[in-house]
Amino acid sequence: MQQFEYSADLVMSLSIKGDKPEERNANMLLKKRPVIASITKNRYGSCGIVEFEFNAPAAMFTEIG
Repeated sequence: MQQFEYSADLVMSLSIKGDKPEERNANMLLKKRPVIASITKNRYGSCGIVEFEFNAPAAMFTEIG
């Protein structure tokens, strides 16, 4: 479980998709990487996630779904 500073009301993070380190490492090598943006509201827990595809050569995100 992640711990945030009390003064942080909303935390947004990006991470490479993958349940296991091997899967995340393999996804990091792709030109189009699956990425998850997660939003956490302090004191209320996770608010949700949005999946993106990051096109590394073009430095561009595309929402999946």
